[in-house]
Amino acid sequence: MGYPYLVTQQISQPERIATYKILGKLGQGAMGVVYKAAQEQLGRQVALKVLPSQFANDKKFCERFVREAKAAASVVHPNVVTCYDAGHDNGQWYMALEFVAGGDADAAIKRAKHNQLSETIALGIIRDCARGLVAIDEAHLVHRDIKPANIFITEDGTAKLADLGLAFFTDDDDRLTMPGSVMGSPAYMPPEQARGDHEIDIRADIYGLGATFYHLCCGQPPFTGNTALITLQQVLHDTLADPRTFNK
Repeated sequence: MGYPYLVTQQISQPERIATYKILGKLGQGAMGVVYKAAQEQLGRQVALKVLPSQFANDKKFCERFVREAKAAASVVHPNVVTCYDAGHDNGQWYMALEFVAGGDADAAIKRAKHNQLSETIALGIIRDCARGLVAIDEAHLVHRDIKPANIFITEDGTAKLADLGLAFFTDDDDRLTMPGSVMGSPAYMPPEQARGDHEIDIRADIYGLGATFYHLCCGQPPFTGNTALITLQQVLHDTLADPRTFNK
């Protein structure tokens, strides 16, 4: 699900992109590579997301990347990762995002005993994300991919929603998504999103936040099929297991 192609090839690390000095690679995903970089003029570190050159001439990928940058820049809130800058340099599209040193909630789960966070910590994460979700909704956006891996936690414990790569503006008819297509992470999406319904709203994100809360406390997502298709079928037809089964 999500974007139709993954970045699988090895990409050589550049020394600089635009005004950013590359310090190291943070990760690689469906829509690009993320580097830790220094914005030397302002004396700050950023997470620099770069669309790989193999997609630079693909109009659809470029439109998605620009759409993500526009969505990220439209939300300014302490519980949403900030987008500082975006642009095109020497054939590469990039966006400069707030660097969060504490890592993501998915990594926090894996470090926890039994892969379960305490109720107090989990509630704090969800509270922060709910505040960020209000700001996303007020910007007329639907995130569509809320999950532990898209929640970053600062060193002081503040949670921030991230990755608006699948977000769309509710007041924009051009959503770059065809009706009937399924975009997102199956284990955390509501039935209407799993069905590929075109008209989804903040309720889909509220469900995603609830599914994330379930994972934080229970040590696994609400539904866990062996394939994306099986998981989607579980979302549509199965009954959620009682959380007390995992967390007594």
